[in-house]
Amino acid sequence: MAFKVEFVHCISKQLLNLHCMLLGGQSFRWTEKRDNCFMGVVRNYVVQIEQHPTKCRFSLSSNVKMEESAVRAELEDYLQLNFPIEDFYKLWCQRDPNHFEKKARALSGVRMLRQDPFENVISFICSQNNHISRISQLVNKVCVHFGSYITTIDGQDFYAFPSLDDLLEVKDLEKRLRDLAFGYRAAYVSKAVQFLANQQGSKGGGGGEMWLNQLRDVSYEEAKTKLLQIPGIGPKVSDCVCLMSLDKTSAVPVDTHVLQIAQRDYRVGMNKGGGGTKGKGGKLLSLTVKNYQTITDFFHELFGDYSGWAHTVLFCSDLREVPGKRKLEEQLGKTALKTTVEPVKEEFKPSDGKILKTASDEQIYG
Repeated sequence: MAFKVEFVHCISKQLLNLHCMLLGGQSFRWTEKRDNCFMGVVRNYVVQIEQHPTKCRFSLSSNVKMEESAVRAELEDYLQLNFPIEDFYKLWCQRDPNHFEKKARALSGVRMLRQDPFENVISFICSQNNHISRISQLVNKVCVHFGSYITTIDGQDFYAFPSLDDLLEVKDLEKRLRDLAFGYRAAYVSKAVQFLANQQGSKGGGGGEMWLNQLRDVSYEEAKTKLLQIPGIGPKVSDCVCLMSLDKTSAVPVDTHVLQIAQRDYRVGMNKGGGGTKGKGGKLLSLTVKNYQTITDFFHELFGDYSGWAHTVLFCSDLREVPGKRKLEEQLGKTALKTTVEPVKEEFKPSDGKILKTASDEQIYG
């Protein structure tokens, strides 16, 4: 039996950019069913959002009974609807009138989702050297094969993301994932699950999911240090998790695309004495540990405590393709900001720690 809840939240499109938030690489559970109508899964709910110029209509379906006040609060928390995004855009424009202000004109209302930490960790382990559509396929396979059934809508079955216990019950998880075409990521996911199974909450119980959830209550530095202990998680993925599920608003995930933005628009590290490991012409050639820190320090200083949010706006604006970006610009009557960035290719060397990540400019966080 399916239970349903519907409600309306009044908020303008200029303050809520669902295209970039739901389809731009923060989560991999959402699709756009038709113009301005999005469908996805949040915890044990199938959520449909119809976005209108001044309001959003939410329709939730689940196999468990829901109370409107509770699920409404969960969705408002997930989308961070109470965050004063307009005030922060004004602040970021004041701090960076040369670049942020220009790009913000075409991309307003980009918020960070507040996701479940365990789902966020496993999803971003799957994201390595991948693109959004492929990551979405892998995450969906995890849900279909190991998660619990929620309901069927218009002939499509929906499943919750599996819990840590669900994945621990899978016999030979690595082999199952390899059979599902996860490649080398299968080993990382399996080892991450085993690592988390051995963790305990701060009160000696609760297991790995509680251990992850409690990282919301510690400093950014401590949370990142602990995340880096998980197999398959490097500096960038740890920053993604910190930013997207652990409330670390100053976390700045850096890939080769962000490296290019930092150098092209801000000349980070290119001035004499600017820090970082440089090549000819003063450019930071690759994402070494030192260069990664140079870039994150720059954005922290520029944008302050919510530098991770501001960086996400710059990142999305600069991509060649963001699902629905053109539609949003047309609706807002803005001129698209086009840039062409050549991909930077680096060899991934996890053993020596010199190169932190391989990515093309078309990848989004993955």
